[in-house]
Amino acid sequence: MGKWSKIVGASHAQLEALPSKKAAGEPAGVLNVLFENRSAVPVDVEVRSLQSSDVSVATVNPPTPSLKVHLSRRPNKASARTPFSKKVSVGTWTPVAIGATTLAAVIDAVPPDVGTGIPTEDVSVT
Repeated sequence: MGKWSKIVGASHAQLEALPSKKAAGEPAGVLNVLFENRSAVPVDVEVRSLQSSDVSVATVNPPTPSLKVHLSRRPNKASARTPFSKKVSVGTWTPVAIGATTLAAVIDAVPPDVGTGIPTEDVSVT
């Protein structure tokens, strides 16, 4: 799994490619985003796009139209120890040729211009 990326305030996202290693020509793998919200207020986010740093190695198939996700506030208003968590399938990735690349999801808080997070995940094609 990739690193956590801040979206806005105490809300974060992490990109997960399943599996993160595939052979060229194999069927597409799944892309999930894991969300956490440690804030005492709910947050709406939108997965605007999926990207591959090297489309000659792997391509991504994003949701159309962009995917909107509601993140509830943390379960306990008095403590941020336990966040609200949610896992959402956001698209697929397809291995094309041998190599390694980084996949990314561009996630905006709604309304726009409040915050943007870009979680990434490294994948390899054998």
